[in-house]
Amino acid sequence: MSSQFEPYTDNGGTVIAVAGEDFVIIAGDTRLTQNSYCIASRNVSKVAKITDDIFIASAGMQADIFTLQKNLLLHSKQFKQDTGADISLSAFSQYLGNTLYGRRFFPYYTFNIVGGIKPDGTTGIFEYDAVGNFQEYKCSCAGSAASLMFPLLDSQMKGRKTPIPFDEALGLVKDAITSAGERDIHTGDFVKIHVLRRGQAPEETTFELKQD
Repeated sequence: MSSQFEPYTDNGGTVIAVAGEDFVIIAGDTRLTQNSYCIASRNVSKVAKITDDIFIASAGMQADIFTLQKNLLLHSKQFKQDTGADISLSAFSQYLGNTLYGRRFFPYYTFNIVGGIKPDGTTGIFEYDAVGNFQEYKCSCAGSAASLMFPLLDSQMKGRKTPIPFDEALGLVKDAITSAGERDIHTGDFVKIHVLRRGQAPEETTFELKQD
């Protein structure tokens, strides 16, 4: 009996981002699962820094995530070397969309969220599918527990007439990913939270989720 070639695997995990008036919070858990119930690692970050004003969070297949994030970082460094300035959020978001679309016949098995600060000081979050379609939001999540977190994000963010305050946004991110970790076996161990503000160095904090 011949086995069918299967190039992809889903290594689980969850990422989330929320944007306020002058900040972006982007976070992801650190659990890496294999073959559904095997925990291959408890300390694999899903969030990568592109510049001080741009971060990317990715869920899906870890090999593709690593390759994609590495290539994006190299592109941003080459852009700065060529132009003398960091790549902007809009330029980077379009480049990522083009990169994913260029691989549409054998796509990266990644589901990405880009968050950052625009040159005018406003914030943005861009959500992508695997083949490069993207749209801007004020909050987003992706990964194995995304379906559990979207209702909470919608209830707190949809229809808001004023930007969400920082403390409320941070609490929302923690509550969403903590509750998801209680229900999703592929989400757990630790969460790395990154806070971006205009003109300031990014801040990183870590807190624990369930270990089982």
